[in-house]
Amino acid sequence: ELKYFLGIEVCRSTDGLFLSQRKYTLDLLRETGNLEAKPALTPLEDSYKANQQGENDTKTDCSFHDAPLYRKIVGKLIYLTLTRPDLCFAVNQASQYMQAPMESHWKMVNRLLRYIRGTSDQG
Repeated sequence: ELKYFLGIEVCRSTDGLFLSQRKYTLDLLRETGNLEAKPALTPLEDSYKANQQGENDTKTDCSFHDAPLYRKIVGKLIYLTLTRPDLCFAVNQASQYMQAPMESHWKMVNRLLRYIRGTSDQG
């Protein structure tokens, strides 16, 4: 009987299949130092508007100091959306800034990680 496939845990019941990436989620939170972070209730801030991050004033927002780290973490978040459709919009927004992320984009990713921290038992 299938238990794991490509890092996705498969649980079969009479109601159907449950796919989960709990171990992957916990490893991601451990890697980013968010395993003990205070959980966020939503993936994005309540006041978030689409494209808001791209329209920030460059005078008040500076480039994120580690673009490869940003790309690595967002790439892992993209893989996590396979079993977490609740993350799709927020991860899509974060992935639009892979070329030149700003500090505000990293802040958005950290909030998303804090949301995942509070919902790690979901899919």
